[in-house]
Amino acid sequence: VVYYDARDVLIVYKPTPATDAVYHLQCLDPEDGSVRWTLPADGIPGRWLNLGDMAVRCGDSFLVKVDLYQFARVSTSGELLGTFKL
Repeated sequence: VVYYDARDVLIVYKPTPATDAVYHLQCLDPEDGSVRWTLPADGIPGRWLNLGDMAVRCGDSFLVKVDLYQFARVSTSGELLGTFKL
């Protein structure tokens, strides 16, 4: 779990145990656990490798830590809005 509040729960997982499996960011409904959306890390620098540290809500999107200096901005509907470095 990288983020949760009364509206959303964000988790990161690998769908298979394969060493080359891509991590996925997934949003769950906190009431019933249903999946709202899933975003695979394909093409995202850092590929969610160091996730687990943090994600924060910023209005209608989330800022998700991807690696030491890289963040991704993801909409609350699961669209990748961009990446940036600090």
